[in-house]
Amino acid sequence: MKKLIIVFMLVSVLILVAIVSYAQEKNPYEEFKEVEFFFFYSGAY
Repeated sequence: MKKLIIVFMLVSVLILVAIVSYAQEKNPYEEFKEVEFFFFYSGAY
């Protein structure tokens, strides 16, 4: 079960990095709020 959580965390981090790099290309500030929210939401686990 712990391995599943670790894999999920790694996937979340990869998604987060992808969102951040995409956000910096498009609209840095507005997209960054979404990333912050996602990070906060995933940190709630």
